[in-house]
Amino acid sequence: AWEIACGIFVTIPFVTFTVLSGLQSIDNSYYEAATVDGANYWQKLFKITLPLVKSSLTVSTVLNIIYVFNSFPIIWTITKGDPASRTDTLVTYLYKLAFYKGKSGEAAAVSVIGFLILCICASVYMVLSLRRLMKKTRDTKSILLRVLLYLFVILVVLVTLYPYFVMFTTAAKSRAEIYSTDGTLLPIHWLWQNFKDIWTLAPLSRYFINSLIVAGGSTLIAIVCGIPAAYALARMKFKGKKIFLGIVIISQMFAPVVLLVGIYKIMSTFGMTDSLVGL
Repeated sequence: AWEIACGIFVTIPFVTFTVLSGLQSIDNSYYEAATVDGANYWQKLFKITLPLVKSSLTVSTVLNIIYVFNSFPIIWTITKGDPASRTDTLVTYLYKLAFYKGKSGEAAAVSVIGFLILCICASVYMVLSLRRLMKKTRDTKSILLRVLLYLFVILVVLVTLYPYFVMFTTAAKSRAEIYSTDGTLLPIHWLWQNFKDIWTLAPLSRYFINSLIVAGGSTLIAIVCGIPAAYALARMKFKGKKIFLGIVIISQMFAPVVLLVGIYKIMSTFGMTDSLVGL
């Protein structure tokens, strides 16, 4: 619960500003025309506002899930995966494998699985974006240009994915080959035992569910809180509005790790460290 609370605290400003940018891009002429047609507040909300900020919501949702799914310092400081590794996530589990047990091959295998899961999330977003584009326009040239843009982005991403390629090849190596002084980029003998071991030696499905609970719960509540905040900032006028926006922006300069000491002391006071309730 505290991990989700911390995730919410550090992601609400991002959600707020993402949705705020979408709201501010909506032309007031849409609302004026709807008012002339006799539309009430709720009709404007569901027929104009929400459809036009859907893209911003999608972006903030996907990025929040990826960010919190990969979160390590908060979970590690609060629970360290205890008791008996019941609160481990994929990230904390691979950390234990790599730096506590010296099993770099198994840790790389867990990394590959986590990476593939996040790739699926990103791929779903890209597919949905392309489908919306094709529905909005039948201009073949525009669609082709957008597809070429996506291909270029994919090419750039592939170049930056070299560390992940090394991670994958490490997952297919034996321990002796990983720590050999005559190391090679590709495995001499491809070994898939590491992928089998991480499923048989530990409840990986539980760690995956824990990751989803933290990532999904934090994202959902952050969006629920961020949307009204963004709407108020976009549509309402009040004193200190610019100062408030500045404070929110400044809060994004601080890393989540600065919250750990305070949260840890609160959890220690209530006896919630190293517990499922703490997760």
